[in-house]
Amino acid sequence: MRTPYLALISLLACNAGGGEPTTSDASTGTTAAEAGATDATGGSQSTTAEPTGPADTTSVEPTTAAETTAAETTAAETTSGETTDAETTDTTGDALDTCLAVCAHLAECDAPFAEGCADRCALDVGTHSYPGPECLANYMALAECKLAASCDELADPPVEQCSDEDDALYGEACASDVCLAHADHIIECGLIDPEGRIPHAVECTYGVAEALEYGQDCLDASEALYACVAVAPCDEIESGEVCMDKETEQEMICGF
Repeated sequence: MRTPYLALISLLACNAGGGEPTTSDASTGTTAAEAGATDATGGSQSTTAEPTGPADTTSVEPTTAAETTAAETTAAETTSGETTDAETTDTTGDALDTCLAVCAHLAECDAPFAEGCADRCALDVGTHSYPGPECLANYMALAECKLAASCDELADPPVEQCSDEDDALYGEACASDVCLAHADHIIECGLIDPEGRIPHAVECTYGVAEALEYGQDCLDASEALYACVAVAPCDEIESGEVCMDKETEQEMICGF
């Protein structure tokens, strides 16, 4: 599941000019796990990111009340900011409902990426809740734009649409403090160019948020690994021999 550090360092060198992170169109239910989670040294895993939809493109499997409650709770626990628990739960519940509605719309239109969408909505909402309420609001804006799109606009290849909303998911609002610090440090180490700061931090954030699938302890361990690398000596980062104790702890807690 994880890419060796040395390979990741090579990838960083190749991508030193920056560019967009590999996260996908969140409004269609793609998870951080599928979007190519970022290793602590800054590279992407080999999983493929595509916006996805319900397992059967002709119908959407209903989400049970228990599953919905669990999804709302998970997303609410990871949302930062000054909102109350009740407000956060309401917001993430609305986002989950909107994601499921987008999945149903994709299925009705027999659109690409419909398969599996509904199954991934809970994690997708949690992923965009993790950086904070502004990122979740951007996610909602994109989802609502997709929901309003016609079937022709959702065709393969799709007509360009919702580009502004999509771009917002690659902005600083969707970068966590841990990952911004990580990006700043590897810029200091010369592993990426300054222009790549926000794209790298956003990709890192979505990569860390992948841990939500495995629970809060896994998320905490993943954050600790990135925080460790963010202050590690540059030569250790470049060699790949960095924060090995934190990496081992993450693997033990997360089970990968």
